[in-house]
Amino acid sequence: MFFEKKCSYNVLVGFSLCIYVFWFFWPYIGVNYYSSSQLDLMFLNGTGGVLPVDYYLDYLVLFFYVVSSLGLLFRKNWARLVFVSLLLADVILSPLSGAMVLLGVDKVIHTVLMLIDGCILALTFLSSVKDEFGKKGG
Repeated sequence: MFFEKKCSYNVLVGFSLCIYVFWFFWPYIGVNYYSSSQLDLMFLNGTGGVLPVDYYLDYLVLFFYVVSSLGLLFRKNWARLVFVSLLLADVILSPLSGAMVLLGVDKVIHTVLMLIDGCILALTFLSSVKDEFGKKGG
């Protein structure tokens, strides 16, 4: 039973990481997938926001998401803090970021990511996996 939870946790974290990286680069990969009017709408992201749209910040968040996901895979205590901090920052800063346009594929991927992140949080703090984070070297 414990092995199944541990394996499921690793699969969830790895799957979340892969989907997040794919979703992050999807606008560059799938540029031919969208019509010109859809692309115009996507470039309106951040309109009316208090925070400026800064793509360097996006790459910084991607970096910390990858680092925290790898830390979760290796059961590092600091990774839990970084992962939760990223999720909280997203919830707190999203309303300040202005309009966000998500098309069909983007919305599906975004929703799946949110569900997986919730599962990862629950397993990280509420299951027997949490005991592995307290071991020496974590």
